[in-house]
Amino acid sequence: MKDFRHILLMLAAVCGLASCHGYIDPETNGGKDETDGVDTTVVLSSGYARHMIAMQFTSTGCMNCPLLASALKDVVTDYPNVIPVSFHMDYGGLADPMTLPVNAKFYEKVNTGDGMGLPLFALDFRKSSQHIINEYAKMKSEVESWSKASPAICGVAVETSYDVADRALEVTAKFKADVPGRYRYHIFLVEDGLEYSQAGAEGQSYIHDNVFRMMLGDNVVGEKLNGGKYLEAGKEYEVTKKVTLPQEWNPANMRVLAMMLDTRDGGETFSCNNAGQCALGESVGYAYEGDEKVESRFQRHVCVMEFTGTWCSQCPAGATTLNYLIDRQYKGKAFALAFHNASGGEPVDPFVIPQEQELYNIFAWGGYPAYVTDMRDVGLLNEGGCAATIEKSLTKSLTHCGVALECSYDAEAGKASAKVRLFSELSSAYRLAAYVVEDKVVGEQKESTGSVRPDYTHRHVVRAMISSNVRGDGLGEVAAGTEAEKTYDFNVDPQWNLENLHVAVLAIDSDGHVNNMAQCAVNGGRMDYEYR
Repeated sequence: MKDFRHILLMLAAVCGLASCHGYIDPETNGGKDETDGVDTTVVLSSGYARHMIAMQFTSTGCMNCPLLASALKDVVTDYPNVIPVSFHMDYGGLADPMTLPVNAKFYEKVNTGDGMGLPLFALDFRKSSQHIINEYAKMKSEVESWSKASPAICGVAVETSYDVADRALEVTAKFKADVPGRYRYHIFLVEDGLEYSQAGAEGQSYIHDNVFRMMLGDNVVGEKLNGGKYLEAGKEYEVTKKVTLPQEWNPANMRVLAMMLDTRDGGETFSCNNAGQCALGESVGYAYEGDEKVESRFQRHVCVMEFTGTWCSQCPAGATTLNYLIDRQYKGKAFALAFHNASGGEPVDPFVIPQEQELYNIFAWGGYPAYVTDMRDVGLLNEGGCAATIEKSLTKSLTHCGVALECSYDAEAGKASAKVRLFSELSSAYRLAAYVVEDKVVGEQKESTGSVRPDYTHRHVVRAMISSNVRGDGLGEVAAGTEAEKTYDFNVDPQWNLENLHVAVLAIDSDGHVNNMAQCAVNGGRMDYEYR
């Protein structure tokens, strides 16, 4: 991909090819006056990593739309460079509460069929090569063919600040192009974890993710960069937008998505050539090819979140499976955090914390016992598959940071402190999520026979979250070869068994996945950087 892009750029530089994207306006043939006096020589950079926008057109009234959501989830898992955005529309005489008027305009822009039908899949604000409803194979084919036909020739970085009290958000998007030309941009706000009914889905509620909430602009074909004038190759251009979020939106579940659009037909149409996204209050820098393939010197530690309940008769079997993986098969490489659920069943679960529901709003597993590996792969423990996701993290989802952790405990005050250090091997934005975990907690548990065992040993029980939210506290951009630090001070409940008490810290990358983690005892524990 990288070689192809460089060949293309060199041909454009030498021959002045008008057909290469929108680099030179065919109407002006690259003339000096028409190009605003900008030198049209390309810049051969190290190569930006390509990110594509997967457009999901859906409706709460559409019976087949959950099928597209499921297929798209698989596509994003297989192609992490694909960023999904869900555009809701009124359908079948039913009003969708997440519909925006501009969504219909986006639909008209990309629809390849006749009339208004849902669901619909498209990439990068362009008509697909074929009409795609919800077929995974067609979606995969479109992603692969379009990534070859449209390599990255620009980069996008995003900086945000968010005032919790005033709900005021400020976004600064930064853009660079390898090739001079006229470009446009979009800035979107997207929200996950919206619970609402859905036709074609089992049950009365359904979790809607990637919901398009707002466009910071008013032009469906994109806002003009540099006032519509030519961008110089290699020069950075900035755009800043400010907005106050409505009270009904959940900022903890929201992302800012900035896109840079180029043209292949002299400005008649624009499509997304690259994009960057981050959580509110965080930042993400320019991404380059090869960043995600760093051969790390750090040992990869995998986080498996277990979702269970004392009322769940099938959960002990799931716990046995997970404990074998944690204690034997992947000992020292995978760590478990057990979140208990308040179902209202018997016995009443005394280990419930509110973060379990917050995580459910994000990952929406289909029953209990369940697992989420590295805040990415979701499944049911009683259906197997957990081992495969751990193996995937160890062999395919490579780490690019190390995490070290040191804890101290003040017995007189009943307080503890956890000092976290993160060393990054490439420039990237990180967040830290931290939990207090107690192992070997004895209590009631319903078993498969239906009887309640009073002395069951519960493993890896999450007692409290000590970070601000489940998505983690932002460290911001950590430059390659540098270290960031954060300290958490917290109270230790006297009912917790100090001997079995640990702190687990997750380093969450810009994709929202756990990139590495560390765990150590609360009372004087220490886990240094571990190397391969």
